[in-house]
Amino acid sequence: MTTEADPETRYRDEVLLHMADHGWSNSRDGRVEAPTGHFSRISNTPAELDELQRVLADVLEARQLPVEKILGHWLLVDFGVEIEVTEFADQAALTRAYTDKQDEFAHWSWRVDGPVQWGAAYEG
Repeated sequence: MTTEADPETRYRDEVLLHMADHGWSNSRDGRVEAPTGHFSRISNTPAELDELQRVLADVLEARQLPVEKILGHWLLVDFGVEIEVTEFADQAALTRAYTDKQDEFAHWSWRVDGPVQWGAAYEG
């Protein structure tokens, strides 16, 4: 979501970010300080149109954005200052891109944080 984007694109990105921030993303991972950012994937299908309109009515109306503009497969990357939104042709392409981001984040996290020690916090 950059300031150079046309208003409709900015509003669409704001609605998608609202969805991610309010539990509507299919998956979330990463951290804003990581090179990958904090990333989310969202798929909105025509079958969900009525539900999306009902749940997001206030958000969509405030931006005068038709609900159809958020249909699709989206990868949102939050760098803390800027949000990147990428649309994918289908669920499979989105899943591949999301998985690639997860792998990249895992490698970065390993270098920065070291290996995860599951259960260490529970040991007395």
